Amino acid sequence: MDKKVLISIIIPVYNVEKYLRRCLDSAVNQTMKEIEVVAIDDGSTDSSGVILDEYKKKYPQIMQVLHTENHGQGIARNLAIKEAKGTYLAFCDADDYMIENSLERMYARAQKENCELIYGASKYLLGLLPGPVTKESMLLDITRFTLWSLLVKKELWERTGGTADMIYQDVAYIPVLIAAANNVAYEPLPVYYWMDREDSTVHRTKERK
Repeated sequence: MDKKVLISIIIPVYNVEKYLRRCLDSAVNQTMKEIEVVAIDDGSTDSSGVILDEYKKKYPQIMQVLHTENHGQGIARNLAIKEAKGTYLAFCDADDYMIENSLERMYARAQKENCELIYGASKYLLGLLPGPVTKESMLLDITRFTLWSLLVKKELWERTGGTADMIYQDVAYIPVLIAAANNVAYEPLPVYYWMDREDSTVHRTKERK
């Protein structure tokens, strides 16, 4: 009998061997157990792919690992989502990590408030939102949204088409998700640790972006 999966954690991976184990540990050790991790190696040239296979072997009931040539984060994420079995999607960048009970808290709030999309506060980047939280306040308040601050119902993702093959695809796509959601909710306790590193893709390509 297949394992019941309520949340699929989507992790695109490219040349992050230094940080990857910390990220994967935070995902596989979530207090919520009805989860899977779908990690996609987007053509890494370091040992990231080897590390992913190591975790797949160690956690076969939780981990799915895909290896592709380099496509970029948007396409890699969409390829991983096609393999996801969860009712909801969560996202984690491979150089960041999740608080151990974040998915349990966000899922409980989604069920309590019957939501397709939940925003969770994050350490180091995303601030608190004023309440009550509505779709309008999420779109209009000065808040830097990223996919890893959200828990998204997979059906909503599929209904709205997914991220495009473009730079800053999540910034362009998140307002579409918010607008299309039947209801939204907010988890004010931090769920995620964001790492601002100088060699990240954002810093390396800021001027071109």
